[in-house]
Amino acid sequence: VRDFNAQGGIQGIELEYYPGMTESALEALLAQASQRFDIVDAGVVHRVGKLANHAQIVWVGTASQHREQAFLAATFIMDMLKQSVPIWKKEWQGDEACWVAAKADDDKAAMRWLSTEKGPSCNKA
Repeated sequence: VRDFNAQGGIQGIELEYYPGMTESALEALLAQASQRFDIVDAGVVHRVGKLANHAQIVWVGTASQHREQAFLAATFIMDMLKQSVPIWKKEWQGDEACWVAAKADDDKAAMRWLSTEKGPSCNKA
């Protein structure tokens, strides 16, 4: 959790979700990653509720025989998570909270995966 936004400092965030639907969307995202990349397994842990500044929000893990596939799958999951999983964020400033709108950078990150069958690839040097 960052301790600031475009308007200045914040005192934390609150993440809300739709029980059942959010878990199903996470499972579907993991299934997409497994179909798209040569991975053995993948997992996601996403926290909800009120979180203090500097708290960890999300963990993504992937396993593969080849690190490039694991890295690509983890990047895909992180990029697509904000677009395909129903989780909403409020930022707290004092006693006031404001819902956070989707960011253009998040949309751009997801679109790069949607624009090609396999998405971006790692550079091999």
